[in-house]
Amino acid sequence: MKRLGLILLFALACSGVPGGAPALWETGGPTKLTVGSVADLTTMRRSGATLAGTFGTWKDKWQAKCLSYLALTDGTAEVYYDGLQATSPGWTLTTIGGAGGAGAWLTNVAGGVVQFTTSATANRGYIVTQGGSPFPINTQKGDKWCAAIKAAVPSTPDANSVIRIGIGDGATGGSVVHFLLSGSLSTTTWYSDYYNGAAYVDATLSTTLDANYHTFLIYNDGTTVGFVYDGVSKGTVAASGVNSDDGTIEVWAQNGATAAAQLINLDAWLLVTVGAS
Repeated sequence: MKRLGLILLFALACSGVPGGAPALWETGGPTKLTVGSVADLTTMRRSGATLAGTFGTWKDKWQAKCLSYLALTDGTAEVYYDGLQATSPGWTLTTIGGAGGAGAWLTNVAGGVVQFTTSATANRGYIVTQGGSPFPINTQKGDKWCAAIKAAVPSTPDANSVIRIGIGDGATGGSVVHFLLSGSLSTTTWYSDYYNGAAYVDATLSTTLDANYHTFLIYNDGTTVGFVYDGVSKGTVAASGVNSDDGTIEVWAQNGATAAAQLINLDAWLLVTVGAS
């Protein structure tokens, strides 16, 4: 079921430091992806690695939390991650609907952080996905999975804006499990949001938007889907309510009928799953 408005949807891979300080990356970081290749995400599978530096510290912390939520060990899970360096990774950007036009990557806006902007044109909409099919999550409902995404929203949302951070199938109006900031609900409060096969279901997480970097974590342990913000649980839904499509890391944004550009700063991502390809 397609949401109204225009959408930026992108699977994310990046890392940096809040406040603009340069990041220290792991030695010989992950190979950048080839856009559209089925093998893209398998090149990001680096289970068991211990990394140095800022990204390594973030990755190790949130990998441990994900494994704990899923009651798994590193040897029984597939672990995918990346930190952005000097160039954007292999994400595929497609304009959908509306006035559209090309979005813009602004790399290294804060020591390795990549910023995406819808630009100051009304009705901008995009899909950006990481890698090709098969995605790491075979089924959003049936697989155990955990996604952690470090990001910031430095723009000011209005009644026409939408920002989404989480897991999805890369399709317009497709299956998702997201943190949602929708101007039609609130311009200041994050909601949980998922597609149940017939409609999108939203619930407030009582968490206020700010411009700082935060880690947005969502997990499915096979029974419960949990929404965790900077390590604090903010809400849960039954895993049985989530749709069964495949999935990968993704973020959506739109600026709707207004010309106010919506920005997302992308810093790092991590995905832990079992049952994937």
